[in-house]
Amino acid sequence: MATQELTNLVTATLLGERGNTELMSKDFKVINLSDVVKSRRGAVAQYDDGLLAALTTLTKGDAIFAEPLAIDVGSYDTDEALLNAKQNVAQNVRKHVRHLVSTKAVTWTRIKLDWDMITGVPQISIKE
Repeated sequence: MATQELTNLVTATLLGERGNTELMSKDFKVINLSDVVKSRRGAVAQYDDGLLAALTTLTKGDAIFAEPLAIDVGSYDTDEALLNAKQNVAQNVRKHVRHLVSTKAVTWTRIKLDWDMITGVPQISIKE
């Protein structure tokens, strides 16, 4: 069956079943499945090799002093903005941990971040 014939059939079926011409727009049309353009499903995760390497060496009782992830504590106008910056760093670290867990590079799954609020450096440890 040709595409136009199928479109006419669908239109007639919809109109016949519902009796309302406003339900089927002229802008909709049926196309061949091979003509469907597919897009990516979300962003591709980016990982910092240095952070991945540091996390793989982490053991219970130790912490990583993560200077490359430091935030400038004094540059935020509000406590909420500072909290958001800390949460963004924490989410990034957790993303790296999830990647390491999924690749079986580490056996632990939970981390704890403590912040040195003078230097703005997060300290990452395994949560017990």
